[in-house]
Amino acid sequence: MNDKKNRMMGRSTAPLPSLKSLQSAAIAQAQGLSAPDAHAVEPTDLPIGQIAPDPIQPRRALPDLYRARWCAGELLPDVLAEWGHEATVQRDALGFSTPWEAWLHLDDTPLIDPSLKMPPALRLWLDLLRLAGSIYRDGLAVPITVYQDARGYRLLMGERRLLAFWLLYEMGYDQFAHIPALVHDSYNPIAQAAENGARRNLNAISIARQLAVLLMVVNGIDVGNDTAQANQAWYAQALDLQVPSGEGEALATVLGLKNPRQISHYRRLLALPRVVWNWADEFDWTEGKIRGMVNRAATEDALIDLAQAEATKELGGTPKPTALLDRMSTRLYDRMERAMVATLTNEKAMQSLTDAQRRRLRDLAKDLLKRL
Repeated sequence: MNDKKNRMMGRSTAPLPSLKSLQSAAIAQAQGLSAPDAHAVEPTDLPIGQIAPDPIQPRRALPDLYRARWCAGELLPDVLAEWGHEATVQRDALGFSTPWEAWLHLDDTPLIDPSLKMPPALRLWLDLLRLAGSIYRDGLAVPITVYQDARGYRLLMGERRLLAFWLLYEMGYDQFAHIPALVHDSYNPIAQAAENGARRNLNAISIARQLAVLLMVVNGIDVGNDTAQANQAWYAQALDLQVPSGEGEALATVLGLKNPRQISHYRRLLALPRVVWNWADEFDWTEGKIRGMVNRAATEDALIDLAQAEATKELGGTPKPTALLDRMSTRLYDRMERAMVATLTNEKAMQSLTDAQRRRLRDLAKDLLKRL
């Protein structure tokens, strides 16, 4: 049944080995990401326009709202243009005016002091520019990885690398219209997790997302392949899922964690209020920092106030209390999201609906997610 459902959803999943069997591979990958993938063919040059995003990818290279539009099918050049305009306005507000293309020729010398307080959209844009500059000067060291589904090629690993190629292409460098890619036959979330875990710059929310996906997979839950970007409520489905007996250490290794006890800390992040989850992701808060806020807050409202104060401080502003209406809206949206996700992922409930009712429910869910 699961295989049939996988094919219907468009995300075919190869039989997955146990997490234990991937420990050595994850460790080796952490020691040298440029090592070739033994399970893939030689890289193929693919047109960048033929590669769709992975809606549940834990590592996010775009600001959340822009990435959601890309996942929903909006043309990536249009998304990049709007993001770039926002970053330009924010750059100018800091008193800088050097053209973005100058970053391509700079080695690792930043034009804007990275220690300055800046909005997340600008920080992520600068990160992408630095990578684009490195690729422009030295070439692509590690191919991206894609897999084939019913709609063509879908990204498995290398979102930032793909975006960097798009950015260079949009700047007028036509040689970046194709990108080297390892093409797999099916979706492999554990291989994805191994690379993400080996790249140590994952923030706490990204690790929580990765943990949620792995917990679903190892518990036999079909993660599907909808085009809508997965949000906090989707990952929260894994909140009560258990690590298979004896595989805690292996799961920690694949996630890039030092100790299996850390798994429970990151699992608790799945229960954060949506707005706190988003701030923690945007500002790259550590798990320890988030846990400290949770421990200090007696109520959910108090946690939201603490998180908002910290987010405002990081932007260089004066913290203001969250409006009561905003807090009520946040809780209402959270409940609506969780109820919708629970219905859409409950196979028995879905089977009891007519085709028209299922289509209507999914349309309502997509409309709700766009409004959040």
